[in-house]
Amino acid sequence: MFGKRKHRGARRRNKRKRKPIQKGAVAKRLLLVAFFVWTGWEFVRYSSDVLAVSTIGIQGAVTIDEEAIVDACDVTTADNIFLLDVDAVRERVLDMSRVKECKVTRIFPDRVVISVRERHPEATVLIDNRAYEIDGECVVLCQLPMAAEHTEPYITNVPELANVSPGERVDARPLWEALAVWRAFSGISMAEDVVVSEIAAVKHNDIRMYCDELPFEIRWGRGDYVTQALRLDLLWNAKDKTLDFDEYVDLRYGQDLACK
Repeated sequence: MFGKRKHRGARRRNKRKRKPIQKGAVAKRLLLVAFFVWTGWEFVRYSSDVLAVSTIGIQGAVTIDEEAIVDACDVTTADNIFLLDVDAVRERVLDMSRVKECKVTRIFPDRVVISVRERHPEATVLIDNRAYEIDGECVVLCQLPMAAEHTEPYITNVPELANVSPGERVDARPLWEALAVWRAFSGISMAEDVVVSEIAAVKHNDIRMYCDELPFEIRWGRGDYVTQALRLDLLWNAKDKTLDFDEYVDLRYGQDLACK
């Protein structure tokens, strides 16, 4: 006959009594931590010779002058590298119209590295009788003298657009559509045979392209520009690169090309 098993929970465990923490001890610990924090802070504040920025390195700049970036970042030897506000430095560099991305890194004890990614011109747009270079995101990079060489394509007739400044993003759908047309056209073989002199962004669904070698305009719109470009290229090569139109060829109607 088996004896009764004792329930596991019935076994009493010896528990050590915790000694209450004295308030005085807590206060001493807090004072000690505060002392070390204060000491470290004062060291950082007054050790300017040890932690002063002595070198600024620039990475990624190709077309932008490195000295211009150094001037824009506004970091000097009077700045303490430990206390340097890297976010503020980054924002100052991003204010430069040709800087797309920026990263600021502190390398102790005395070096700051600024890495940038540049914006590159993708087109020239005529706004209020002034020529501006823009990148692929429609950010204005600079104003060009009217007689200066410009980045193709030359986009005109953008409606209701005026008073832009370098660094500003142009929020105009016809301009975005004109850039999309240019990218689609650049991918076909016809682009190697003709020179696009102008793209008139009349409306977002009415983009008109003019080429030096052609007496007619090419009309684009309603999206799907890659398909429109391929259809145009097929016609161009099928007609042995000679299209007998006087006014226009309209690509906006699917398989049915409107020509005149």
